[in-house]
Amino acid sequence: MRGAAFANKVDTVAPVNLLLKVVGFTYHHEAAEDAWRRVTSFFGEHLQQPARPSH
Repeated sequence: MRGAAFANKVDTVAPVNLLLKVVGFTYHHEAAEDAWRRVTSFFGEHLQQPARPSH
């Protein structure tokens, strides 16, 4: 299980769902939306290719 489990919507069997809830590894829609927004913003800021100099 990854540390960002709140962002991963996973279907599991009932006993596993209960265990995941108890340990806090459940999907949370608002947190997932915020996390994806932050990740894509970070990538957009830090992983862009530098502009080519014009000759």
